[in-house]
Amino acid sequence: MLHRLVRDAIKASVCAVALCVAASAANAQVRRLPPPTGGGQGTAPPTAEDSAPKPQHADSIQARIGRDGPTPSLEIGQSFTYDRDQLFASRAITLGDLLDRIPAFTTFRTGWLAAPQATAIGGDFSRVRIFIDGIERDDLEPRNGVAPDLSTVPIWTLEKLTLARSADGLRVDLRTWEYNGTAPYTRIDALTGDLNTNLYRAFYGKRFYNGAGLQVALQQYGVTDNRNGGGGQDFTGMLRYGIAHSAWSLDATAIRSNDTRTSTSRFNGGVGLPGYRAATTLGYLRAAVGREGSGPFLQLVASTEILKENSAHMDSVVAQGYGFAPDTVDSLASVAQYVATAGFDAGGGRLRLIERYRRRLGRGYSSPSATFDLSRNFLSASATAERDEYAGLTRIEGGARLTPLPFISLLGYVGQRTPFGTPALGFLQQPASKTARLEAGLRLLNRGLWLVGGVVTRDTALLVPSQLWDTAFVGKAVGRQTGSTASLQGPIAKGFSIDLSGTHWQQIAPYTPQSEAHGDLRFYTEWLSRFPTGNFSFLFQPGFDYRSAVAFPETNGTDRIAASSRTVSLLVELRILRGVLSYQRRNLVGAIYNEVPGYLMPRPVNVYGVRWYFFN
Repeated sequence: MLHRLVRDAIKASVCAVALCVAASAANAQVRRLPPPTGGGQGTAPPTAEDSAPKPQHADSIQARIGRDGPTPSLEIGQSFTYDRDQLFASRAITLGDLLDRIPAFTTFRTGWLAAPQATAIGGDFSRVRIFIDGIERDDLEPRNGVAPDLSTVPIWTLEKLTLARSADGLRVDLRTWEYNGTAPYTRIDALTGDLNTNLYRAFYGKRFYNGAGLQVALQQYGVTDNRNGGGGQDFTGMLRYGIAHSAWSLDATAIRSNDTRTSTSRFNGGVGLPGYRAATTLGYLRAAVGREGSGPFLQLVASTEILKENSAHMDSVVAQGYGFAPDTVDSLASVAQYVATAGFDAGGGRLRLIERYRRRLGRGYSSPSATFDLSRNFLSASATAERDEYAGLTRIEGGARLTPLPFISLLGYVGQRTPFGTPALGFLQQPASKTARLEAGLRLLNRGLWLVGGVVTRDTALLVPSQLWDTAFVGKAVGRQTGSTASLQGPIAKGFSIDLSGTHWQQIAPYTPQSEAHGDLRFYTEWLSRFPTGNFSFLFQPGFDYRSAVAFPETNGTDRIAASSRTVSLLVELRILRGVLSYQRRNLVGAIYNEVPGYLMPRPVNVYGVRWYFFN
């Protein structure tokens, strides 16, 4: 099987190189086409192949819409920050694919693209928070319980994604795609593959000379798994219209998705997943004054999030015949969120004062917070305090990274969360908890290869899984949990880099693999000796994932076990001018495994296609 894969890859590479040579010959007078600023969504560079602009309307860069950027991440070596191009070339199709790369975090899936997935740190699913353009994403689906479904997070709409680890957990900062060039921008993505996987995306962006801007983006995918079920379809659209100048901006944005999922069967008994159909809408108005990065600014956001679920109904008799939980009502939920952010940036410092007010089921929830970040070569620090009425928690945390020598770095993060009041629907009263993360790093190579070792610890927690997987799974209160982490990240030699990480927990706990590892070996080249114009690049990236067995406690006092698993994957990409040919193979060796007991993961899955952008 491996030799056939290598043979097919060689054939594809030969064909692609031939295409590249032909393209080079046909475009002998074409100048270098650098990617647009900001990872594929920024300035439209004037090139010979673009239509000549009118003399009085040369392409220009407009002010960005919105002011508040993503939260900085304190890391040693490489940070977990991805721009638009890096996201598409990361082998990640869902948010859970990215979170698997963070030490101590584990993503649990029940199948391929349309299947639900949730991420935990040490078995705690409540410590992952997601923010879209500063708006905290609320999982309104009651079937998920306290473990949000990450498969529905539209990472394809993003311009930038930052995974900011703290002592308390993980903040996922999403910044939606923004275009700032007056030359119209168009992008087309098309992927196809096994399990009847077909995915299509289209993007269009245009900024006008008065500062106004229009953005439209669409995605549609469909998958079918005839063996296990759990296929489905998704159609998502994004629309933004706004206007921005150097000192102010105003815009309206809407993201709407329509998702369906077929029923999923389980082996060795247990309640399966019934079919699902729902529409989710996030819309917001945003106004900002001031300049982010230099001096004070103020940003106001008014948003609403709506869930309308209309899956097929099943009473207890019908549901028992299919092995599902009964479902006799539709879900309709909404929450309004208003966010006021006052910020000041100067001298490497960053101050944010935020008031977040939600309105749900006739009740209001105020969540004020303050954050200060400092970024210097020798010292970086971060401190946050928040009183979150919505989750019923007070969070206080702070950390610092010290780099006394260019090849030595030390990092420490501590945090505490304390419950109070009555949280909103969908939250459980969490116990008081103290957490810490300590790391030390040594730079092995001047190119930027870092070896990092660390410890994460948490004193108490209530571990509650997704009720969607199986209503028999129960929550467990656990005491102190300590884990050791290690990573090796950065460039190795010309064109080669590595991303290797592992975690080992001292105690065996529910919903937690005691040992876990992830690794990618990356080779990237633009072959400038042959293509000095920079119109060519090649990426070859094999990777592996390992996790030990995981226990899922049930109401009858026994544990269902998800056995240990080892999977290998491969990503190959070839860029010619502005087009990227992409091929990836998941579970390359065909391992039979499950991440949630009873839900078989797909055997080898091939996905291939093209990404192509251009300026009109």
